[in-house]
Amino acid sequence: MCFASVDEMPNPVDRANYRAAGIRSAVTVPLSVAGRVVGAVGFTTMRRERAWPPEVVHRLRVFASAFGSVLARRESEEEL
Repeated sequence: MCFASVDEMPNPVDRANYRAAGIRSAVTVPLSVAGRVVGAVGFTTMRRERAWPPEVVHRLRVFASAFGSVLARRESEEEL
């Protein structure tokens, strides 16, 4: 999910919740471990609206992928 303005969100309930929290824009990518989504990594802005360039979104996806790999390795080590 990525939006530069809360007005871009299709769900009115989500828009209301983000506004109530003071969030102006956000980018969120799934955090996967061994093919399962276990969470999300994201950034929000509260002072002003912000566009999220594709390069930033890509870097966040790379970070989430690396973090997911670390968590998967930890799970594997715990199982041993």
